[in-house]
Amino acid sequence: MQYLKNMTVRYFVAPLPANATKKDRALALFYIEKFLNGTMKRAFVNGTIAVYQNNILVKYDVKPSSLFNEDALDTSIEDKQPDGSKVQYFSNNTVRYFDSPQNATDLLYKDCFPNSTCILFFKNGSRSRFDGDDFIWNEGPPQAPAEPPKDPNYNYVNKTGPKIQSYDKS
Repeated sequence: MQYLKNMTVRYFVAPLPANATKKDRALALFYIEKFLNGTMKRAFVNGTIAVYQNNILVKYDVKPSSLFNEDALDTSIEDKQPDGSKVQYFSNNTVRYFDSPQNATDLLYKDCFPNSTCILFFKNGSRSRFDGDDFIWNEGPPQAPAEPPKDPNYNYVNKTGPKIQSYDKS
């Protein structure tokens, strides 16, 4: 679980086991983002990103290439490199790049789309968008909530000390 900008929470889903069925892979989630306004974003392993409002599908950020069919072939092709990195090609033309485990960077993965837009997803929850080589925006890592300001004229009480027991004088 990660806290993102504006107290958005991102839950990462456990990876699929090696014996997962086609249906499991088609419906598998990568992460879920929950926003304060009730909106939820679900990113699927197949590259689809769907937006929900009150658990109702509202739109797609990245549309699925097709709906699941038991007889359909897998919609992604994975290309593993000798250094441990891998590239995953989805049928909706999204290409996802994973760095080598030996390469200790903060980059989780990078999604690139046919229009030469790439979104970099980092381990701390931040994201960056590039159109070609041009930087477009950055959504920063989660920020801890600021501590409320204290009144300098108020005498605060330390409530961690010993408790005093009272008794009835009657």
